[in-house]
Amino acid sequence: MKSPLQTWANALQAIAQSGIAITNYSIMTAQLESKLKTVVGEMIASNFDKDIEPIPGLLENISGYAISRTTVRGAVFRDDAILLVRAPSLGRESWALPGGSAEINESPSQTVIREIWEETGYQTEVMKLVAVSSSGTLPSGIGANLFFQCRITGGQATTSDETDEVAFFKEQEVSTLETWGPTGEQIVRLYEHRRKPSLPTEFGVPPWI
Repeated sequence: MKSPLQTWANALQAIAQSGIAITNYSIMTAQLESKLKTVVGEMIASNFDKDIEPIPGLLENISGYAISRTTVRGAVFRDDAILLVRAPSLGRESWALPGGSAEINESPSQTVIREIWEETGYQTEVMKLVAVSSSGTLPSGIGANLFFQCRITGGQATTSDETDEVAFFKEQEVSTLETWGPTGEQIVRLYEHRRKPSLPTEFGVPPWI
């Protein structure tokens, strides 16, 4: 298990490296700045009394995107309806599954729970990994998209800085919506997995791309 100092050091290294790689990617830049402030605050509050020797060349000859290149989407059902959001600030003008990108020192399951909470106001837990696919949408190139089926454990519908609408839609209503990207096709598969919990996780096939 990593010590707090190791975790902070990893986070700071990732921020420094990734910040160079995505200078013009405004959404991630804001996340990096927020994480940097949090990590530095924790380090100051820890009040280390030991002298820490510098490590020569630690940040030399490094490049590329250091944060996990993973995005997640959450399929949250209430009765026979699925939870969708509109997030104009993220470029999602039409309805989409709640979700986003993994942050530093965060697992995919933690990411989807956090993203659902931030975008919708609902507390959830992960029930199943439904699908995994590749993505070429991040500034560094290929990453992974993970789709989780989740269950509500608390909270209530609440919009956020990222979302301006949060609502549940029954399966037959989804086809009448304007959806973001391949969301409509994804929802068809997500309902199929809800009806048949024994279906295995799907890998790299439409409509998950």
